[in-house]
Amino acid sequence: SQASEVNISLKVGLQSLILSVEDNGVGLPRPLPKSGGLGFRNMRERIETYGGKLILSRRTSGGTRIKVQMPLDNPQAKAA
Repeated sequence: SQASEVNISLKVGLQSLILSVEDNGVGLPRPLPKSGGLGFRNMRERIETYGGKLILSRRTSGGTRIKVQMPLDNPQAKAA
């Protein structure tokens, strides 16, 4: 990605956990892949299995943003 900076944030709320990873690299190709590559598809499938959501996007200032939102009250997540 040729990034010189990566920012990672983790927020825990009452109902969900939000993880955000952003870099200032070259960004994603145009057009933006609907499902991303194999790695992104695997991550999305695992996250969705537990009721979460993965969002892959371009940053307006350049680079890539990956945002994951996971519910904290998912019964499957507690069993895993």
